[in-house]
Formats: sequence, C-alpha cells, structure tokens
Amino acid sequence: MAAAAVVKKGDFMKITKLLGNEIKEHESKLRKLWKDCFGDTENYMDFYFDEKPKDSVVFAIFDEEMLCSMLWLNPYEMYVNGQRKDAYYIVGVATDQNYRSRGFMRSLLLESFAFLYNKGDAFTYLMPAAEAIYAPYDFRFIYDKERLQVKEDLRIEEISPYEVLSWKMLSASEKENAVIFVNEILVQNFSLATARSVAYYDRLDHEMHACNGEVIVFYENGQMAGIVPFMQEEGQVEVAEAVFQHKVSISVISAAIAKWYPEAKIGFLESYSLDKQLSGEKKPMIMARIINMEQFLKVLTIDEDCSIIIGVKDSFIKENEGNYQITFESGMTHVMKTNDPAEIIMDIAEWTSYFFGYYESKREDLHLTDLKKIHKIKSKYINEIV
Repeated sequence: MAAAAVVKKGDFMKITKLLGNEIKEHESKLRKLWKDCFGDTENYMDFYFDEKPKDSVVFAIFDEEMLCSMLWLNPYEMYVNGQRKDAYYIVGVATDQNYRSRGFMRSLLLESFAFLYNKGDAFTYLMPAAEAIYAPYDFRFIYDKERLQVKEDLRIEEISPYEVLSWKMLSASEKENAVIFVNEILVQNFSLATARSVAYYDRLDHEMHACNGEVIVFYENGQMAGIVPFMQEEGQVEVAEAVFQHKVSISVISAAIAKWYPEAKIGFLESYSLDKQLSGEKKPMIMARIINMEQFLKVLTIDEDCSIIIGVKDSFIKENEGNYQITFESGMTHVMKTNDPAEIIMDIAEWTSYFFGYYESKREDLHLTDLKKIHKIKSKYINEIV
C-alpha cells in the first residue's frame, strides 16, 4: 500500500480525512477557508456545501481547532475508452494565509495520492489556478477548451425546430432517456468523458441555479435533440457545454437562452456541438496525473495483438516504479510487473502526457517499438467546474 504523507510542523498538526457528516461538522471552518481563498458567492457556496459533502473526501490539516489547509476529492464516473471508471476531481486546494509556505499543500497532495492509489484509481485530474503549482507533482495538461463570445449579429432569433424545456420540468422517464442520449454521444465521440446520470444532472441543475442559470433540454419532433447548462452573472451568460446529436447553430442556442436573459451577452465555454461561425480563444484547462500505473494501463486499447515492456519512474508513488509487461490479446489487455528489461523508460509525468495524447514526443525510441500502436486517449470532454 502507498505510504501516507506526514506533516512535519509540530506534533499537534496532522492530516485528517473527513467524510459525510464529518465534513458537515466542520462546514463553518471549511466554508470560511473556501470563501477567503476563492471568493465565491453565498449562493454558490450554499450549493457546494449542500451537495458535495454527500460523497466527497476532504483531507484537512488543523492547528488544534484552526483549519489550516484543505483539499477536496470530488468523485465522478468517467468513460475511458468506453469503460466506466471512477475518478476523483481535485478541487478546493487552499491554505489559510497565516499557514502558507509550510509544505501543507504538498502533504495533502501526497496523502490524496496514497488514498487514490490504494483505491486502485487509474488517474486523478484538476483545473489548476496555475500550471506551476501542480507540475512539480507530475500533473500535466491533457485538455484544452475554446471559449467563444457570441457577436451581436449572431444573436438574431431564427425559426427554431426545437421545443426547449428546463431540466426540472422533465418526468423521471424523460430524465432517464436524456441521460442515455447524452452518454451514447459521449461514448461514440470521445475516448475520455464524464459519464452522466440523473443524479449528475440534478446536481448540475442545482449548480446552474446557484449561478442564476438553468439546464435546458432541446426536443425535435418529440425526440431528445440536445442539452445545455448555462449560468449568468452581471449580464454575461456562460454556456458550460452543449451536447447535441448533430451540429447546432449558435443563434439557436442563444435564442433559447434569451427567453431567460434577453439582453445578456452570451459566451460558450466549449464548442464541440456548435456550428461555430466564429473562432475563440483556446486555453489549456485540465491537468491530470496517472495514479495507479497498472490500473491505468489496463484501460488502453490497440487494434492488433502484441506485447510491450515499458519502464516507469515515479518520485511520489513508489509503487508505480518498475517495468510493466502489457499484453494485448483477443481484445483484452493484460498487465503485470516484470524484471525483464524495458523497451523504453519514462517518468510518470511523461507517460501521462504521452498516453493522454496531449503532445507528440520527439523521442525517437517511442517510434521504434509497438508502443506507437496503442490508441492514445486523445479526444476528451471534461467540463465540470467542481
């Protein structure tokens, strides 16, 4: 089992794992630190502290009764090459200003690594405040997002073939059908995406309402056609995502949102389903780190049978270090550690970048092995905020 991190700043300071009711018992302290560090609105914090303690894990450091530092692990189900896997989204990493520069964040990250490794999670991910904070712990960018700001001339209402309903107006069976609809699109088009459920959308609807928004659902001839969550602040609407079976015009979505906010400016935080008509600003958004190399390798796929031995270096999760034989046979992926020599050795950060397909390595030895035959996890769809 992976070893837990230790805080070396006084015997009275230790890392505490909080779950469920324990999070609620410390809510006032956790909420104050969240407010001090992130400045979210009271409405948004009401949503967060109502919903997230139900299934999140919090690692915290206390100085007696004072909350010094915290890290939240928020669980999601992800589709990885069509397989449904658990993954934790790291959020809310914060330290009180009077306790900074003491290594608390490092200790919390290492504690979370140990927890996730022992659970058998393949990877974890986060939306960084700055790349430089997490790169030293072997996180690497894996996903860019393109934000589009709608021009006034694209907001002209057109005749729409869609009926638009809010999520809360749907019946239980309509919600179930909506979830099936979205998941089928995600599995067909992405090698990595957040799986959806009715509970997922109920919570997302709560989140959008906390941001003065809605989750709206589009129907065409009585059939599900798309779903759009959006939020609004100070006259600016941000569409979190738009999932449609086919490309849809920006003006159609803008016209639908105008029923709620007719004068608001409208931006899109991602553009997969859009018939864009304009270009936006593309930025790196999500970083990830492989947590359990053996479990991660098992989700990889290939078109032909072969066997490869790779080597892994990991300064923080020592259990990952060593050589792995990956055997692809009859559509199955088998992984085992071996003492046989590796065909190529890289550190865990390089493997994260490589397998998530975020960059093309210039290493010549990558192209001299069957490694190049493995499908990279290139197409991704991750739009959650917390």
